[in-house]
Amino acid sequence: MTTTNHLLLLLATVFLLSSSALGAQLPPQYDCSKVIYSDNCKPVTCYTDCLKKYTVGEGLCVPEGCKCNFYCKALYPQQQPN
Repeated sequence: MTTTNHLLLLLATVFLLSSSALGAQLPPQYDCSKVIYSDNCKPVTCYTDCLKKYTVGEGLCVPEGCKCNFYCKALYPQQQPN
């Protein structure tokens, strides 16, 4: 096989591995949600307010108000400084 064929094979393998990883979901204990306010939800405001409150949050307008979905627990334990 030529170098180009090897590169294409490697690229296809990386693509397949990464696409299966993207479909993986976090365990329930890492995925939290909270309605941060219940009055007049505007999508852009909800999204930005959620980002301000929870750095990795995603705000969505739902019938109850602005709902933030966020990671509430670290996936990996933090290393303690020596």
